[in-house]
Amino acid sequence: MEYRRGPFGIGRSKGATLTAERTVLAVVHHVTAATRLADVLPLVERDRRVQVVYTVAPASVLSVGATEYLRAAGAVEIPFEQAAQNRFDLAVSAGDGALQHVNAPVLLLQHGMGPSVAARRWDGAGPPVRRPLAGLARQNYVAGGRVIASAIGLSHPAQRRQLLDVVPEAERVAHVVGDPAYDRVEASFGRRDAYRDALGVGPGRRLVFVTSTWGGKGLVGSCPDILRRLVTELPAERYVVAAALHPVIWNWHGRRQVLAWTSDAPGLRLLPPEEGWRAAIVAADVVLGDCGSVTAYSAAAGRPGLLGAFPDRDVAPDSTAEAVGRIFPRLDLDGPLVPQFEGCIASHRPDRAATLRDRLTGEPGRAAPRLRALMYKMMDLPEPESPASTEPVPLPEPIGGPVR
Repeated sequence: MEYRRGPFGIGRSKGATLTAERTVLAVVHHVTAATRLADVLPLVERDRRVQVVYTVAPASVLSVGATEYLRAAGAVEIPFEQAAQNRFDLAVSAGDGALQHVNAPVLLLQHGMGPSVAARRWDGAGPPVRRPLAGLARQNYVAGGRVIASAIGLSHPAQRRQLLDVVPEAERVAHVVGDPAYDRVEASFGRRDAYRDALGVGPGRRLVFVTSTWGGKGLVGSCPDILRRLVTELPAERYVVAAALHPVIWNWHGRRQVLAWTSDAPGLRLLPPEEGWRAAIVAADVVLGDCGSVTAYSAAAGRPGLLGAFPDRDVAPDSTAEAVGRIFPRLDLDGPLVPQFEGCIASHRPDRAATLRDRLTGEPGRAAPRLRALMYKMMDLPEPESPASTEPVPLPEPIGGPVR
């Protein structure tokens, strides 16, 4: 990408209509992290005193698709090399790597349910070593004899303890701010009927929401024909099937390929990777998932669920994912599906949702004000007078257009 001119650096005023008092750099590592930032950056982006500029960090093998995501969003995007040569008043990221090259106080956020599963072991000739929990590798937090981030925003006190076990030097900068993604799920409960209507779930029909994380141990990796089986074996007059696949599945394999692989599931409400999964959680009658964060959010939201895949050996003891594995029964892939889903709904215990909710967020409903206060403090700028709000998620838009 060529260097570009825009509302940053020493020439920021040359084409400006509004001259911002503060410039924020959003550092995107992959599409999953970008969707987390999409819940956070509007807290400052709507302020006419603030300009947000985006860049993709060259630090993740999973960054494919991130540039296309930012362009589709209409963001001001600059090459990382150019970003590293300019100063910013704040940098915000929800991914790991290369942040030591950023000239700004860095706010580092976790994405998803937090560290729960061992990091994947890559192929190679060298001997294997003990795997850290995904998101908790020390080298991603320290460089040059310092903690990289000026502030680390965590969803829960347990995540703070996990972090300090690995990076005790981060104690002064580790803040429990809550989970903005889950707060938006709860803020959307009142729109359940609208979401069901958008997904074509009429009276007398149940919505089965299917979610798969990426990799061979996720639901789709473990059972590639699960979506076809569901739409084939669940009677269409009684069930609607919607699915949200992890963004890495879409971006690694390509949109065209994913659509080809799911073309044998007629009637499937396939949701785009950027948004739609939270509306589907709210709309669902039952969830089929795995060890991924969307399954955990579904459990916390009080939805009945089954696990179609769950790598017990990779899941950390006393983690959020491990709690999901205790609450959700396993789907018997060799048995008939209808009795299992109906039995799951009938035996569901809504009181268990509180257990998962309490593990996901230590500041329920308060992530927006806590995050906004922290970012404005880091920018040394007074907060806007209007309170920070948590907005419901938009209507789901299944790929292929509205459902009638």
